[in-house]
Amino acid sequence: MKKTNKREQEAHAEMSESSVEASDSDGYEDNINDDNEDLHERDHLSQPNKDGPPVKRPKLNTGHLHRPPTSEELNNLKEAENLFHSSLFRMQITELLNEVTIKSKRKGQIDAFLHQLKDELLSLPAGKEHDLSSQKWVQKKKVKVPLVQTPLRVKGNFQFLTPSAVKVVGSYLLGTCIRPNPHVDIAVQIPKDCLQAKDHLNQRYLRKRALYLTHVAAHLQHSQIIDELKFTYHHGNHMKPILVVTPSEKLGKHFQVCIHTCLEESSFKLNRFHICKNNVRRHWFLAEPGSEDPTEGQENEPPTPHYNTAILQDMTMDKHLQFLHQAIDDSAGVKEGIALLRVWLHQRELDVGYGSFSAFILSMYVCYLLKKKKLNGMMSSYQIMRNTLLNLSAEDAWCTQGLSLLDLKTPADSHRPSLAEFCSVFEVVFVDPTGYVNLCAGMNKQTIQRVCHEAKVSIRCLETSTVDSFELLFMTPVPFIRKFDHILHLSNLQNLKSSCKKFGIEDTLLDHSGNYLNCCLSRLLQLLEKSLGKRVDLIACQPDQTQQWDLSENPPDWDSVKKISFGLLLNQEFATSILEKGPAADISEASSFREFWGGKSELRRFQDGSICEAVVWPSQTLAERRQVCGRIARHILHRHAGLPREDTIFIGGQLNSLLCFPQRTKKPAIAYGTGEEQHLDILRSYDELCKQLRSLKDLPLNITSIQGTDPVFRFADVFPAMPATFKAATKLDGNRQIPIPDKACPPWTKTMKVVCIMEGSGKWPENHEAIRRLKAAIHIKLGELIHEYMNSMT
Repeated sequence: MKKTNKREQEAHAEMSESSVEASDSDGYEDNINDDNEDLHERDHLSQPNKDGPPVKRPKLNTGHLHRPPTSEELNNLKEAENLFHSSLFRMQITELLNEVTIKSKRKGQIDAFLHQLKDELLSLPAGKEHDLSSQKWVQKKKVKVPLVQTPLRVKGNFQFLTPSAVKVVGSYLLGTCIRPNPHVDIAVQIPKDCLQAKDHLNQRYLRKRALYLTHVAAHLQHSQIIDELKFTYHHGNHMKPILVVTPSEKLGKHFQVCIHTCLEESSFKLNRFHICKNNVRRHWFLAEPGSEDPTEGQENEPPTPHYNTAILQDMTMDKHLQFLHQAIDDSAGVKEGIALLRVWLHQRELDVGYGSFSAFILSMYVCYLLKKKKLNGMMSSYQIMRNTLLNLSAEDAWCTQGLSLLDLKTPADSHRPSLAEFCSVFEVVFVDPTGYVNLCAGMNKQTIQRVCHEAKVSIRCLETSTVDSFELLFMTPVPFIRKFDHILHLSNLQNLKSSCKKFGIEDTLLDHSGNYLNCCLSRLLQLLEKSLGKRVDLIACQPDQTQQWDLSENPPDWDSVKKISFGLLLNQEFATSILEKGPAADISEASSFREFWGGKSELRRFQDGSICEAVVWPSQTLAERRQVCGRIARHILHRHAGLPREDTIFIGGQLNSLLCFPQRTKKPAIAYGTGEEQHLDILRSYDELCKQLRSLKDLPLNITSIQGTDPVFRFADVFPAMPATFKAATKLDGNRQIPIPDKACPPWTKTMKVVCIMEGSGKWPENHEAIRRLKAAIHIKLGELIHEYMNSMT
């Protein structure tokens, strides 16, 4: 016993020394030491005492294993049973949220960097006053202005002043930012003293905004906490450049900071940017002599709704953040639901480029559903995600009536645009809480249709228990080129400058700062949608990827875009239709039909006796009929947009040549195509053969069933056989057709195997050789009957 006590004292002394050393380390090492002590005590109790009776192990308390489930556990089980297909799906959702949520350790690092960046921004010194047109002072800083300035001549002065405020905005502050590569948004507020009375006119504010970012970038490029600075366009909008900051050291691998600019609420009056007002004068944009008086000749100027919206977005940024914060701040389920929806959007590339369905619009739409009581803050993340997709799939008011977040209790304002005015100007309408900004101003109708289409597909996946909906919704990427059946590329986009004149939309160049691509895009989509009609279920334009560029480089303009891509999702029932039936010849709509289709339109009499305008696209094979959509697109774009046919590249039949059968003559009598017609001809011949074989009566045993076992009968033959055409090189020898010795051997023709199953009989022999001979006899008899009754050769 003395020896045992001595050992225990030594062990306790060692443990006390280790605990003293551990007190100087961090908490993680304390936990390790605590675990080691627990293990030591358990080992000590488990070892028998050699000098005395064995030490009894303490009894395990197993009461918690049999206790009833708590109310929270019951709710989780009930939710998994009612909402999820299985508990596995619930676990997958939970694990996905853990993966995409920013960890608390990373948040601490981000917050520390943001504090340092904010201090640097607020300590920027004021600069000298310069003329807006003379930008020689920018060249000395070795930073290019991140804005396409066309025309360069503009009135006004610019002086950099220290930001009046620096705020964290966007998804990071709301708690809906997701990994990987999260972007943290901060807004630098431009002081009101930097602005002048008429800065809302003729791109003055947009240029001051770009110069302000240029001055910020020139100072931050010497900062020790920043590794890299680049410019980019906010969601591809050429009027809204932003500054992308990459932190130094290892932090730059985990997140980036996007610096935006915003205005004080009292910088301008909101009604100056009414969507029906003009703030870009035609004579200034076209470099014509004239006055810049804001009231002179305004009634004759075209409205500039997109230009006005770009400025309003900077003025209402703080109000939008407050609205989102009030709506979703207290609900963890709503935040997690938005995170799931952002993953869903990102996998489908719906949040990329100009006019996309961005994460900001998505968050606003969730708040809209909360306001309409279609969602509530007590829902789980899965319920928020599912109900949002369900409402998206059924929502049809985006392009007809419009959606609005304006509170009905807001005092009436005669200067505020009505919802009908928004719908008359924009294709997609989603009005913000102020009632002045359309959040979907740059979005076209086809984009929101694709979002609703994807929502419908996702809801069908969720309602189908046999499908792994988690894999399809959140893990499988759906890139643009994989989503659509046919792709249409437009090259040599400089030709679209002349298309603006053909469309009669030259005035919209003022609204888009000269970006003719954005001006023509909606018209091109409308032409394709009208001409293709029922042949396609969905048409969409692939958004241009927002690129970044160095501070010393010129900003990319619309002339640098190489191509525009359109995707066509075909309707299987009408995709290969070669006839476009128009109105009757004696009604007024016939003239508009002829005007749209041009020389392709012609009068035709149909089987019902009607005489109508029609367009026919001649096609001999199914392979040619599959190219009808491309032929229609080339014709319509050439006729109405003036685009050369060779600049319209149709991606849909490039591999057809691999399926073409080598022809025996230069002028084949049968159009082969890619083999579909031959498949159908063979099946028709096979059906006729089956009927004739079943009608034979002189066979020793009747045929009960006939089965084609060749791949051609299941449309799996790559090169289906052509009809035999070698009668001239053969002669009949009884019932057989054999080659003529003096002539060339006829070409080989592939045969197709057909199995005939005879009726059962007890007279079948058991010997294999006898069975083989009996089968040969049946074949001979079958050949004779085919020659006699069918007049066919064997």
